Amino acid sequence: MLQCPHLKKIRFHEFAVHAEEIDLFFRTCSQLEVLELNHVQIPRWPNGSLIGDLDTNIEATGGPSIHGTAASLVSATVLGSILNLMLIEVWVSGPSPGHSTAALVRSCSKLRSLYFEETEKADALVFFRSLEQHPWTLPHLETLIIPYFPLVDEDLASLLKKMNQLRELDAVFADFGSLSLGELLKSREPLSGRRSLCDTIEKLNLSGYAYNGLSQVIMSRCRNLTELETSKIKVAEIVEGQEWVCSELQQLVINITDVDDGDAEDSEESKVKQRMMFERLGKLTKLREIVLKGSEHGRSFDLRLESGLDKLANLKHLRSLCFTGYYQRMGPEEAMWMVKNWPCLKEVSCQTNRNQVTAMLIRKIFHKHGIG
Repeated sequence: MLQCPHLKKIRFHEFAVHAEEIDLFFRTCSQLEVLELNHVQIPRWPNGSLIGDLDTNIEATGGPSIHGTAASLVSATVLGSILNLMLIEVWVSGPSPGHSTAALVRSCSKLRSLYFEETEKADALVFFRSLEQHPWTLPHLETLIIPYFPLVDEDLASLLKKMNQLRELDAVFADFGSLSLGELLKSREPLSGRRSLCDTIEKLNLSGYAYNGLSQVIMSRCRNLTELETSKIKVAEIVEGQEWVCSELQQLVINITDVDDGDAEDSEESKVKQRMMFERLGKLTKLREIVLKGSEHGRSFDLRLESGLDKLANLKHLRSLCFTGYYQRMGPEEAMWMVKNWPCLKEVSCQTNRNQVTAMLIRKIFHKHGIG
């Protein structure tokens, strides 16, 4: 592979690097822009090799010492061409596999995208905390995907602190709380020409855990969002909160909870709040996909014209509408309205009505117009 000067991407799957091949392995990877390691075993590199003996800085606690930073900086050019790095169940032999794996990442000085997946929680935690070490930063990182690890709010915030141009964050099981939100909102000047990560973030998946009010804050501060998957938001938070600024949003996955704990289901006050909520949603005119989640026993709002469905008339690019967890009370008139006002609509996925006859009529209308 060293004889392939134009080779820019390699994917290793269920692969073991032998000790005598370690230098060749790193020389091969040093010319790449994209490296994917899936269930790969890497031997501990000897002192004086391309990466250096970083494992000598492991403390008795099993975590990396701050004094290991200098050693990692020496290796900054080893994988200096890599822009996209995927690590799935990568095991490096030595006293602390998590720290050694972090050393690999820290040698990617131009890294723009990192995907990390590790089932051993102890190794994963050491990995993340190694990345958090001061003064090392992630100056070019635009995409961070850690889909399965329950990173606590403090550790996630420490990672976000090192970034200044994050565009995509997928941390579905992380505890994204007040500290992480603070890093998202904090000014990055003069490190970047933008005010905060809210000005750079475009794709955000925080649907696993999130503290109350998170979704409303994000939608009222992150104006360049194109995809958002987040947790609960109350209609009361929408009605009483600031206007949404995420006008570029194309995909929205969210759980809009009960209209108000004290409102009767069909009260006029309840309908007024729903119409105000629909009015907010209707201003996101670039939406192509909406997924609204709810409990099996609750109802977040009515998808009926009398409750404000007509406020969504400007969603001309909408292709898919999905509701989960509860029955709607739609009728044929709502189905015909959708057909007329959403010309791009291809899919409506929800329990439209408890009445089987009404539900059948709605299905026939959608089927006639090529809507699944």
